[in-house]
Amino acid sequence: MKLSKISAALTLSTALAMSAHAAPLVQNGDFSNGQELANWTVTGGNTFWYSGATSATSSSTTGALQQGVTSPPSSSGTFVGLEGGSSKNSEGASIEQTINGLTPGQTYVVSFDFGVAQLQSDTGETTGYLNVSLGTDVQNTKGAMTMTGSMSGMSGMSGMSGMGSMDIPMGNYPMSMNMTPSYDANDLTQARFSDWMSQSLTFNATASSENLTFTAVGGEGAVQSPPMVLLANVNISVPEPSMMMLFGAGLFGLALFTHRRTIDLL
Repeated sequence: MKLSKISAALTLSTALAMSAHAAPLVQNGDFSNGQELANWTVTGGNTFWYSGATSATSSSTTGALQQGVTSPPSSSGTFVGLEGGSSKNSEGASIEQTINGLTPGQTYVVSFDFGVAQLQSDTGETTGYLNVSLGTDVQNTKGAMTMTGSMSGMSGMSGMSGMGSMDIPMGNYPMSMNMTPSYDANDLTQARFSDWMSQSLTFNATASSENLTFTAVGGEGAVQSPPMVLLANVNISVPEPSMMMLFGAGLFGLALFTHRRTIDLL
């Protein structure tokens, strides 16, 4: 009877923990609830909502057409564009949401997809990245992306057309690629878009409610016109390994207890 109660209690607590873990902390993280951007607050500059890649490159509904943007890796296909600063490391538009239900001291992973583009009306090189903050902890997606139009000799490099140079941080080891640009600014098949990239940043919560903020920034390279930093698929989760280790430890303890009880009964 006692073993049965312990087993039931462990099963219930594990189910509750996993249920809480599965509950979404970010509301409207895929931006699928329309151009009003429900649950988000916009400040500091021009922000545009796109129902998909077509609306970003050939539709006039937003009045802000992008260079060669492709669909983000999401089922909804929706995303936002944040206009960055027009000089090096200068901030532009921000989008913010208050995240509730955090546990102070707990580690959280903020994951999202982003890319750097440029308005069709803009010319010249531009670079950009995102500052991402949860509470007072500010991190970024640095890796200055220099957009200079389409590239010659770039067959097989899907999504890299339009890049003059690109630095992508891989932990503490940056990866760099340098290319020679030559482009027709009116040819959207050779557009200036970095392609979508997935990013995960780790934060430690200091309060039960904290603001999650994404801010578009003019990059560290040449900025002759403001970049448009695109954002999609925002999510916050507790790192999986810690949950699985906790669950595994509970199962191991239960198995050990059961084994010892079996020996005692014999």
